[in-house]
Amino acid sequence: MSWQVANDVEDIWGDPGVTGKPEMSDLRRSKKTLPVILALRSGRTSGAQLAEALRAVPRHPLEPELQRWARLVETAGGRAGADRLSRTYLEDAVNQLRDARLTPRAREELVRLFRRMVLREG
Repeated sequence: MSWQVANDVEDIWGDPGVTGKPEMSDLRRSKKTLPVILALRSGRTSGAQLAEALRAVPRHPLEPELQRWARLVETAGGRAGADRLSRTYLEDAVNQLRDARLTPRAREELVRLFRRMVLREG
């Protein structure tokens, strides 16, 4: 879950050189990923503006429109909310590893792997 939420954030704001995906690929396809859903449910003006923009989505949105949508998602709190949720899921997973019957080395390697996948650390 942590990785999926982080991936949703990367699909909008990630560096294509790191992610291997085109910039704003999910927005381009009008996918309702978690940051977008959080923005739409925020109750903020920017969330309402995003909802209106997505209702009138053109078949092939141009770059300025995609940039505007990304700003609206961020202003409505979608990015920050998704980042928090991803980190919460990650910490839950790490805590579960502490309770698992693993060698310390195996546990450390899994924690390092999880952090690398989600946070791009290491």
